[in-house]
Amino acid sequence: MNNFFEKAINHLYKHRILWSFLAVFTVSLFDAIYYFLSEEKLFYVDTDCYTRALRIIDWLQNFQWEEKIFPYSNVPDGFILHFTRINDMIWVALSLPFMLFEPLKEAIFHGGFFFSPLFLFLSLCAFFWGIQPYIIKFEKAAVSFALVFITTLLFCYKLTNIFDFFRPDHHSVMFFIFCFNIAVILRFLNNTKENYFLFAGSTCGLGFWFSSAIEGILSTAVILAILCFNWLYGTLKSKHLIAFNLGLFISVTFAWLINPPYGGFSVLDNSRLSIIHVVLTALMLLAFISLRKADNISPTLKIVCLNGCGIIVILLIFMIFGANTLLKPIYHEKMHTIYLPYITEMQPIYKTPFAYYYQIISWILGILLVCYLLYQSKSQKIRHLNLALLTFFTIPLGFAAVRLYLYYIAVFLYLNGCIIFSWMALSSKFTKYRYAIFFYLAANVFFLTSFQSVSHPQKIPHVTEKIENLATDYNISPQFCWDLDVKTLATPYHTDETGLIDNHKLFFSSDEDEIKNILQQHQIKYIYLPKNEFNDNKISYRSDYYIEPEKNTDKFYGKIMTGQQIYNWLEAVPTDLENGIIYKVKYDLF
Repeated sequence: MNNFFEKAINHLYKHRILWSFLAVFTVSLFDAIYYFLSEEKLFYVDTDCYTRALRIIDWLQNFQWEEKIFPYSNVPDGFILHFTRINDMIWVALSLPFMLFEPLKEAIFHGGFFFSPLFLFLSLCAFFWGIQPYIIKFEKAAVSFALVFITTLLFCYKLTNIFDFFRPDHHSVMFFIFCFNIAVILRFLNNTKENYFLFAGSTCGLGFWFSSAIEGILSTAVILAILCFNWLYGTLKSKHLIAFNLGLFISVTFAWLINPPYGGFSVLDNSRLSIIHVVLTALMLLAFISLRKADNISPTLKIVCLNGCGIIVILLIFMIFGANTLLKPIYHEKMHTIYLPYITEMQPIYKTPFAYYYQIISWILGILLVCYLLYQSKSQKIRHLNLALLTFFTIPLGFAAVRLYLYYIAVFLYLNGCIIFSWMALSSKFTKYRYAIFFYLAANVFFLTSFQSVSHPQKIPHVTEKIENLATDYNISPQFCWDLDVKTLATPYHTDETGLIDNHKLFFSSDEDEIKNILQQHQIKYIYLPKNEFNDNKISYRSDYYIEPEKNTDKFYGKIMTGQQIYNWLEAVPTDLENGIIYKVKYDLF
């Protein structure tokens, strides 16, 4: 039995890429089967996924590469989405096999399910590649690798929820890019070749393209800060930093040239890849080129030179574009009250539901692991310092917004991996540590599975007649657009500020004339709000937003959600849901 166990583990270690693929495939398959059997349908758990799928179909049907108005919201005018084409291209590539035997819409829908599992597999490959310097040649090394493999897969899949089979989104791509860049740093300290740093800079540039330049900037700033630390420490040369910034500049420029923002190359947009980011990365490259002869000066002088170059870059970028452009608020002032407080992933940690408090536990655990690593293994000192800095750089990101927590998780994977390898290296006898290792593994599994979330599809009412131009809750409107091929008043995106503001005015108004004006302005023909999300417990849909509808029937949302004091110009249209009433606007009765 022991020989079989050892052979199995050694096989896992030698063929880790294959087993990574099989593990991701198995986990995703069981997830799909579980939810399909429980919900009797395939679905996306995030509204962004439906919006991206609609955007792709619109692109393929019209064969227009350039960015265009997204017509499904803020009717009749539409609005400018902040998404980019690179995400569309990967999704389409995954959908191509389905296009051979399915209609376009179904092919795109089914192809999307493979998006996040693909990047989970690539993230695992990047992680196991980056963790190689920690693998010390000792007896039973494969056993520790197996433990790292299991806990890594669990952390990736369950703790972040970004690799969900039902969530094709750019967050999984950003996780992979960050994971890969950490791997480059850990593997190529004191390396004379610049190729990997050039490639790392290029992937960071793709991060600008994938993530509307905001998360791309943050993750790149963290990686660049670590590279600068290694330059100050003497483990990297200025040529490595130049190579990284050259890759960054080339990648950002390439993305901007082939996928400029809506309005053309001259558009100045601080929230999406634009000429601003091209100029910024060019100035950064020039700044590091100017430091190419500073490798042999003292660390103190290096810090002075680095800060001096940073100040010059900041001054130049402000002189070129002006403070009003660079510091322009991303969100309309009113959005801070009607939109942002209700977007969970945008909330800082202290404002999130209790389910997110496990993040604090993981941060504490990460800091403890850092302390342990810094105390151990002088031979790995610089790598441990890098992980320590990455930990303390990424923890504040998680505090700032829930969606940025994934960058800390990428760091935590490396902490978790190197701690097991360091631990196993203390002895060549696996038997001495079998109970401790079993406890550690059990604790990881318990910790992760205790906080996994359960996803449910939104119930969308269907009617026998064709509906169009619908006013509904902006959180569920993208799924209405997908399921019923309808255009809506608002969707949950900051660039749809006109639709969001008018949507709020409509449902929270007590003035019938104001309600009629908004309906006429947007040519709204149907209205829907869920009466109860959980009928058994009588909990109103989004009770934190639509507060006590039964006590606010003077407001429009109270009338719609309770069915009381309905205006005579609204006609109830029966649906396939017991409480899912859609109201038709009778303009002839205005």
